[in-house]
Amino acid sequence: MKKFLALLLAGIMLFALIACNKTPATNDNGVGTQGGETGDLNEDPEYANPNLPAQNYGRDIVFLSRQDFSFREVGMEEDDSEPVAAEVYKRDRYLENKYKVDLKLLDKPNDEVSSYASDMIESDDLTFDVIVAGFTSTFWILQKNHLLNMSQVPHINLDKAYWNQAIMESTSIADQVYMVMSPMNLQTLHAASCVFFNTGLYDDLMDSGVYDKSLYDIVRDDEWTFDKMAEISRLAYWDNNGNLIADVGDRFGSVSTLASCEGFFSGMGGMYVVKNEDDIPEYGGITETMSDIMGKIINFWADDTSLLINRYTNSDEIFNQSISSQNLLFVQEQMYQYGAFNRYGDYSVGILPMPMYNEQQEDYYTFSHIGWSSVTSIPKILSTQYVDQVGAILEDMAYLSQRDVFPVYYDVNLKARRAEGDPDSAEMLDIMFKTLTVDLGNVLASSSFDAVYILRNLVQNKETDIVSQFESKTPYYVAFINKLVKGVQGN
Repeated sequence: MKKFLALLLAGIMLFALIACNKTPATNDNGVGTQGGETGDLNEDPEYANPNLPAQNYGRDIVFLSRQDFSFREVGMEEDDSEPVAAEVYKRDRYLENKYKVDLKLLDKPNDEVSSYASDMIESDDLTFDVIVAGFTSTFWILQKNHLLNMSQVPHINLDKAYWNQAIMESTSIADQVYMVMSPMNLQTLHAASCVFFNTGLYDDLMDSGVYDKSLYDIVRDDEWTFDKMAEISRLAYWDNNGNLIADVGDRFGSVSTLASCEGFFSGMGGMYVVKNEDDIPEYGGITETMSDIMGKIINFWADDTSLLINRYTNSDEIFNQSISSQNLLFVQEQMYQYGAFNRYGDYSVGILPMPMYNEQQEDYYTFSHIGWSSVTSIPKILSTQYVDQVGAILEDMAYLSQRDVFPVYYDVNLKARRAEGDPDSAEMLDIMFKTLTVDLGNVLASSSFDAVYILRNLVQNKETDIVSQFESKTPYYVAFINKLVKGVQGN
């Protein structure tokens, strides 16, 4: 309950900040301030305007990013009718006016971003100033010792609340911060794992006595554990066609895919790679708790009586039919999947964080998809002058994104799930976005650190020989992480 009260207080502060005056003002430099360059007196100091002075940099600031992000996070050259894009456009125009720059986007296919960045850095022929890419691509560049320590960048104050502290703690190496995330990185928010639920169905089941407590209250009271979710899921099952077999067409407690394994694993505090006292990543091995976490996930998927998962060849069609017919209670997925409810359903969808391991867990943890997320970094060879300029722009961009873009992203998400005006859903988003985390073991899955796929295979095959599967890989994992750390440190 204590952690809920802390999050609620933070949420109140956030929405107080959102409610601040947004009427554009003009300072002595003729710069539109979008609410006052000196900051509002009621602002929470942790979110307060950095009040950086206007400058005349007189050049292009180029952001290297991927082409297929759901949101164009920077470099909007034309206004847009889509609300989030419109706020990004206004933010970028303000920054361009204040710093006398042009913000440009250099986008590449996702599988080319990391190699392109590394080639340009190694050839000392930079065509960009900032990298905005997924965790996987960014770590690939980091392994080559190509990224700057963000804590040393002028003007950037990483103690400010609009810089996500959990992401920095998760990805730092030897107390060096090489990638940062703020509300500018909309993709990381959009790729957050969550549990969607059919609010109407749950209310009906409560009215009929199946459940006796609101799901939101279960979360608030720190009772939203994996076991609780599985229990509620099983109680929701109903044999609609009366054939005494759990099959397509029945009402299921959960409709999910193997892709949510990582979300469950991280939500319960599972970590393949941990940090030692010097903030150096190490392979954590399979502890008793880790084994139990994996066992819970495997057993959940093995239960054919309440879970409809991608065990059928036409799984996409079944998933969509289940949504449209409302024959489901829970969907464990990423935020970006809310569009499915627009396409195939016409009912209100609630949202919950991923469940905890047990009620003693310190907090809820939110996994963000390693490929569809985004973080911000700076190439190590960028000149001192340009680093100074980029630092000022990124700090202002983070602040303005928190104040102006982030609230609109909230509104769009709530409306898309027909939950606008629902303070409970907004509160759940607060919990999720404040507890974003990333496990280096998940990030490195595409680099032959295959722990993620071992768990998926165990789940797919309903096997529980967890320890033996991982023990055989331990020497390789240890050597792999050691090599990674040496590469990052330039050894």
